[in-house]
Amino acid sequence: MAFKISNALEELNYEFLGKPSSNQIFPILPNKIIDELLKNYSFYKWSKIDGEHSAVRLVTSWATEEEVVYKFIEEIRKLGGNNE
Repeated sequence: MAFKISNALEELNYEFLGKPSSNQIFPILPNKIIDELLKNYSFYKWSKIDGEHSAVRLVTSWATEEEVVYKFIEEIRKLGGNNE
C-alpha cells in the first residue's frame, strides 16, 4: 500500500526525504495540505523542510485497507495535486 501512495505522489511531482523502499515513506508536502489531511488521517510530521513544507512519515501495514489508501490519494489530489 505504501508503494501505491508513493507512486501517486511521484506522479503529482512530490519529493521524498529518501527513495521509498518499505512500508514507511517520507513525502515532502505543503504544510497547508498536511494540516487538512491531519483532520481525517493519523500520521506523523517528521521534519520541517522550510517555512511552507514538511516531511511526513506515512506507514502502512498488512491491515491497511486499499479503499483508505485510494481515499487518501484522492484527497491529496483535491487539496493540491498539481503541487503548486
